[in-house]
Amino acid sequence: MHLIHRSLEAHKPTIIRMLVETGMIVFGILLALSLESGRDARRERRATDEALMNIRAELEQNRSAVEAALPGQRALVAGLAAPGESGAPTPKPEPQEREKGKDDVAVDLRLNSPILFRTAWDTATLTRTLGRTEYEVILAISRAYEVQKEMDGIKESLTRLVLDPATQDPERRQRLMPLVRSVIEGYVALEEVFLKQCAAAEEAIGRKR
Repeated sequence: MHLIHRSLEAHKPTIIRMLVETGMIVFGILLALSLESGRDARRERRATDEALMNIRAELEQNRSAVEAALPGQRALVAGLAAPGESGAPTPKPEPQEREKGKDDVAVDLRLNSPILFRTAWDTATLTRTLGRTEYEVILAISRAYEVQKEMDGIKESLTRLVLDPATQDPERRQRLMPLVRSVIEGYVALEEVFLKQCAAAEEAIGRKR
């Protein structure tokens, strides 16, 4: 027993040194993990801020395009007023006398329809860089892009309609004018909703930053 006690006394500095070294190693590992976690968090915040900045810039660009297109869209709706709505038939003009704005709907529609982008939103969705963003911000942004998606769908359907060979017959085309006008009116109404949703999304992003 005396020998064991003497052995422990002899190795006591070594044991203390090993405990200290082990503690330092564990502390160093924990510190490194903490620093790495902090760097990851900062990288994630930078990626989120960059994604939000890109989305805001994209929404501002799309909003400006819609604002520039709205006067032309409203003029197009006014120019497509159906003659039959007054109850009196209107004689069909000769081909050379027809107004380009009323018969060549496809041309006018292409000139007045804004080109809207969603690259920043799709990129953020695919890369999941907005995973830690507040729900109200994500909701505001998604509402704007959902309205934009509806607008794109209407524009695509209307373009197919006015370019369909079956609608090139003047009489059939004239019968379709009320439908075309109604669809364009709905598109213009969506544009106005889109402007409000863009403004709300931009405000939400501004509060987040």
